Amino acid sequence: MKAVQPFKLTKCEKLALLNLSPSTPLEMQLIVEASDDGRLSEAEIDSLLELVQIHLGDGSAKNTS
Repeated sequence: MKAVQPFKLTKCEKLALLNLSPSTPLEMQLIVEASDDGRLSEAEIDSLLELVQIHLGDGSAKNTS
């Protein structure tokens, strides 16, 4: 969670990142409130997506049981 501190995400947004493991900018914009109002730039959204990929993977190996 320290990796996302510079983005000043809320607790709910961090939890959603962990649960949903977004892989596209659209998914990230749906999770991060007001991202379309300039809260996060496209570059910051891309950086967050990279962090999710590095730390959580692409989500394809999620346990479905």
